[in-house]
Amino acid sequence: LAAVNVRTDLITTSENGVGYLPLRMLNKAMMDEEINNNNNQTISWSPIEKKRMKTVKEMHKLYELDNNTFGKIVSFWRRVGRWRYPRKNIGPMFYHLTHGSVLQKLITIGKVLFFFSLPASKTEQAIWTALGVSYCYSLVSMKA
Repeated sequence: LAAVNVRTDLITTSENGVGYLPLRMLNKAMMDEEINNNNNQTISWSPIEKKRMKTVKEMHKLYELDNNTFGKIVSFWRRVGRWRYPRKNIGPMFYHLTHGSVLQKLITIGKVLFFFSLPASKTEQAIWTALGVSYCYSLVSMKA
């Protein structure tokens, strides 16, 4: 969230809600215990509790990544977060990527990749423009 410059203060969280974040702090041992206890019982989890557990499992997978991979992920989201739309809609985007249907995931991935591909600076914009002009010039010179 910090890479995308999302506000996570108490006021913003109270306005937008916490989504599928767990209501208490869960470590891996506590999660495994809850899963094993609930598998042995006939108690079924509510849909929101299943989504919370999935979110926590995904966060544990993220925590276990090596520093190089984690740095690449942060750089990716930092680049996407340069634009206002992803920053304002990061909650629904994360929700669709984690819990959405296949169509929602594809649409959201398309949006994320679109914002990732936009130039991040004037220098990058100039380079892309120069490459585009040279490509168009080569097409025109081939037909002439």
